[in-house]
Amino acid sequence: IKKIRRKVSGVHPSEKRNEMDVEEGRFVFTCAARLHPVKGHRFLIEAISYLKREYPSMCVLLLGDGPLEDSLKEEVQDKGLDDYIYFMGYREDVYEILAASDAFVLPSINEGFGIAIAEAMAVSLPVVASNIPSIAEVVKEGETGFLVPTSDAKALSQGMEKYLKNPDLARIHGER
Repeated sequence: IKKIRRKVSGVHPSEKRNEMDVEEGRFVFTCAARLHPVKGHRFLIEAISYLKREYPSMCVLLLGDGPLEDSLKEEVQDKGLDDYIYFMGYREDVYEILAASDAFVLPSINEGFGIAIAEAMAVSLPVVASNIPSIAEVVKEGETGFLVPTSDAKALSQGMEKYLKNPDLARIHGER
């Protein structure tokens, strides 16, 4: 945790967002996970399709690459979500991107241990993630984040919406 916090101590969120072409004032969710079926990205894409009308200023940064990259990009384009979901690819500056984000989201179907979640929490991000045992060991429901049923895009969107409706709650959960 100390190592991660040292790495992000000089990060200026607005500068990092500008570097990534993320417009000022957007609520930024980040998902750092390989683009693989077990990570549940398709549920995240569907969740964004539920949220986009009411929250046009939110976006999701997808960090990582993998075998689903082309099909996920096609799905995002087909659903008209290009302005909401940004494929960032494999990145060396993950911690800096996390430090420029408002919340972390991980819709995994299965997870050995949520290392990406622990890293996001080390950068003081709140988490919306699947309620599976390994994640529930790290995320305290209603204290440091929200846990939602796996493979449930509607529930995922509702968890994300709690932070979109109340950014101060996101900050409080992140500080915890």
